[in-house]
Amino acid sequence: MSKVNIVIIGAGDIAVKRHIPALLKGEHTNLYGVLNRHPESTRAVADRLNIKAYESLDEVLFDENVDAVLIGTPPDRHAEPAIAALKHGKHVLLEKPMALSVKEAEKIDKVAKETGLKLELLHVQRFYPQHVKAKELLNEGVIGKLLTVRTVLGNSDPEVLDGKKYPGWQDALFNISVHRADLIRWLVGSEVKGVYAQVDRLLSDTIDGDISKTGQSRDLLCATL
Repeated sequence: MSKVNIVIIGAGDIAVKRHIPALLKGEHTNLYGVLNRHPESTRAVADRLNIKAYESLDEVLFDENVDAVLIGTPPDRHAEPAIAALKHGKHVLLEKPMALSVKEAEKIDKVAKETGLKLELLHVQRFYPQHVKAKELLNEGVIGKLLTVRTVLGNSDPEVLDGKKYPGWQDALFNISVHRADLIRWLVGSEVKGVYAQVDRLLSDTIDGDISKTGQSRDLLCATL
């Protein structure tokens, strides 16, 4: 099997830490090139990895050597490059969350189905060994009938929680909880019937009037699927 030439569109922090190392180790993947929002950033990544530096999305789309793209841009910039890549015959590996709206996500999905190309989301938690084992036990009925699933995630950065450091789509509830929503759907093997959510501030500066005793404040999301 020949290797798949992949271009990363948006080689930010997550791409540097996770995607690039994985692609370099992949038996069937060839990290072919990179396109970042800023030319100097593109060149820096390309020079370090000895791969092609693209200057525009069109250059990627019309390059017949490119088989697929990995889109790691923020979710408000997912739809345009994903749809364009599919229309130009490129498979798409898309960072989560898929988009900022159901409408955008449906547009991407529609084009993928029309072209017959592969569209995959980076919901990697399905592949964690403990989750694979849990799925196996559930399918075999070893642990009995599933009645409820509880998942807990946290973010220890108070600037994230207070919305000071990142845009809203990058907070713990939106950016991280989508992993667990997908994981639960996969484990259970059915779609969501309804959602109940409650956000509570567990620690705040009202505790003994001194936030320094806790170091930070945290939010809790309770959701029933």
